[in-house]
Amino acid sequence: MKYGSLITKILNCILIVLSIFWTFIFIQHSESLSWEGFKLVTQSNLLGIFSTWTGLVAFTLFVLKSRQKKHSPLFQSVTNKGIFQYVYSHHIIFGVTTFVTALAHGIYFLPYFYDDIWKSATGWIGFGCLAALVFVGVWMVRKRKGRKILKMHRWLGILFTIIVFLHAGGWQITFLLVTTIVFIVLTSIKKVKANLIG
Repeated sequence: MKYGSLITKILNCILIVLSIFWTFIFIQHSESLSWEGFKLVTQSNLLGIFSTWTGLVAFTLFVLKSRQKKHSPLFQSVTNKGIFQYVYSHHIIFGVTTFVTALAHGIYFLPYFYDDIWKSATGWIGFGCLAALVFVGVWMVRKRKGRKILKMHRWLGILFTIIVFLHAGGWQITFLLVTTIVFIVLTSIKKVKANLIG
């Protein structure tokens, strides 16, 4: 993990720069389907996918913290400790990247595509929730992580994750559902083992 931090920051910075770049293109060519050979819908969809992935990484911190609190033997493994430290150290940059990529994604779709009411509605609600999540997160850092603010941040994170489930569809929602099911199964196994040992 010697170069992991540097690689993570570089990749996130590239995503942020690309998001800003495509935002300008989307605004200038919003009524067009393509720009200089690039399909704008495709670029916007890619930004939405990146936003889903970076958001999932940020959400991993909540999952790992819940495991840590229960002193799970699974969490005590070297691998899980490494993952926790990694996500904890880069949680803010993943959150910022999620916000910027989601904003770029929404700028192309939300104002001009009303055909799919479900996508549009969940998109607006999701972005509003994400904006609140980022605001509370920044406030939390400034206030040195007060418990009430931390709880609000977590609940907003859970709500945003649910909205992403509803908005994404396709293979993304399948992957997220599988990830959630795996987490529930692992938690259930742990509880069963604890009951058997106890």
